[in-house]
Amino acid sequence: MKKLILLFVFLGCSTAMFAQSYNQGIGVRAGWGFGVTYKHFLNEQGAIEAFGLFRPYRSLGLSYHYSSLSVLYLHHFPIKVVDGLYWYVGGGLTVTAFGGKYADLYPNESTIGFGIIAAGGAEYKFENLPLAVSADIMPGFIIGSFYKGFRSDVGGIAARYTF
Repeated sequence: MKKLILLFVFLGCSTAMFAQSYNQGIGVRAGWGFGVTYKHFLNEQGAIEAFGLFRPYRSLGLSYHYSSLSVLYLHHFPIKVVDGLYWYVGGGLTVTAFGGKYADLYPNESTIGFGIIAAGGAEYKFENLPLAVSADIMPGFIIGSFYKGFRSDVGGIAARYTF
């Protein structure tokens, strides 16, 4: 019986050490464009994040824009020296699109692209506020549009209202 009680105490403590302090968050993201982000935890360490970005351009007197929609799975690990601080890794899929006068600049290229992206970053959840902030880098590989091939310039910062 003592061993069973010790096992439950150990499991309870270990789960508390790894548990995020929120289930969902919605907010803003900035970096390679500006947009919205939504994050939902599936369990103590695994989360799905979806975000959409938009970035306007002006080049050679023409105006066009870039937009993307991405969905990632992220696995979180605590940084034990600071309560509420986690690092994460993961990956997912993205769809990109160029609009406006983009076709005038690159008439032989597609305006839609698809790809895979990897993610690595850190997130801090404030203890007494319903706020989480994160910073990350998201290299990827895109096919099908002008902006194709390896891309290392994606990533950014996010702030989410948590509930």
